[in-house]
Amino acid sequence: MRTILDNITGEARRGELVAILGSSGAGKSTLLNCLSGRLNTGTLTGSITFAGRRRERSTWKSVSAFVEQDDALYPNMTVRETLRTAAYLRLPSSRYTRDEKNAQAEAIIKSLRLTKAADTRIGDGLKRGVSGGERKRAAIGQELVGSPDVLFLDEPTSGLDSNSAYAVIENVRSEAVRTGRVVVLTIHQPSIEVLYLFSKVVLLSEGATVFFGPPDDALAHFEQLGLPCPPKRNPADFFLDILTIDHDLESEPARIRALHDAYRGLEKERKLESGAFSGEIEDVDVFDAREEPLGGWANSWWEETGILYRRAWTEIFRNRPLIIAEFAQTIIVMLVMGLAFLRLDNDTRGIQNRAGILFFWPINQVSL
Repeated sequence: MRTILDNITGEARRGELVAILGSSGAGKSTLLNCLSGRLNTGTLTGSITFAGRRRERSTWKSVSAFVEQDDALYPNMTVRETLRTAAYLRLPSSRYTRDEKNAQAEAIIKSLRLTKAADTRIGDGLKRGVSGGERKRAAIGQELVGSPDVLFLDEPTSGLDSNSAYAVIENVRSEAVRTGRVVVLTIHQPSIEVLYLFSKVVLLSEGATVFFGPPDDALAHFEQLGLPCPPKRNPADFFLDILTIDHDLESEPARIRALHDAYRGLEKERKLESGAFSGEIEDVDVFDAREEPLGGWANSWWEETGILYRRAWTEIFRNRPLIIAEFAQTIIVMLVMGLAFLRLDNDTRGIQNRAGILFFWPINQVSL
């Protein structure tokens, strides 16, 4: 049996932005899925605690949110409509009125600096809409309207230029500090400006931790190991060079094991200095206790169905090429079928033909 993650430990406190860094195949996405409760395969051992208690799957989705790497947004909806729809779905009507849900969406628009793009459609590859950075912030805003205590982001800067990437991470960090939210994200190769927005970094290699802590402490740790960061070098690139293993070299596995052992030794020293060492390093995430989250769905089945129905119809009616194509297709099929079955005789063959068209027409409509 293959071990993908091994002896991962750490903590995240409110208002902190924690980044998971590593080369491809290091286990970044697997660790993020473990923490977010999205891991559906394999065997997971250890403990993940929230607010001083073991994480409960029944309520975890009520206090956490996950933003996918690929944004799933409706291209014909505006940013404001997108966030309002998310607020209608995520905020319980038993606690919030419709006006309060709208106000929550407006607050997120303002905090993520989306005011200028609020009434712009999202757009897609065929239709021009918001910019890449604004699209990513809208996707993040969809999750923030539910006021999650913990926010997970999978490669939030993927496909963005350096300025847009910095704007996205800076907005997320400001929101985390303002609300006391914990943010955990994976990122591949951040710029130096983005790197120093992170409170802590988790450096992974071959599924194990090479370092966990502030970026400057990571540089000091590697310098003590005889691996100083060259001048004028982006520390993030320096970290990736250390973490990347060349499987063609026989010495590489031993080098990575030495880095793992060095961090375990540092971790034990930290525990001894804090007086918390008990012979075993535990995986404990420390959070301040807050109001007990609600379990179950935020709104009734009928209410959510109505919200989704309105969103679907808005998307369809704004897609004029699709409406024209569907209408033209219906007219063409109607004419073809009408001509094919024109002037049927009132005999056995005519009855069979009429039965055929009564069967074919509903099947054709369903498949459109």
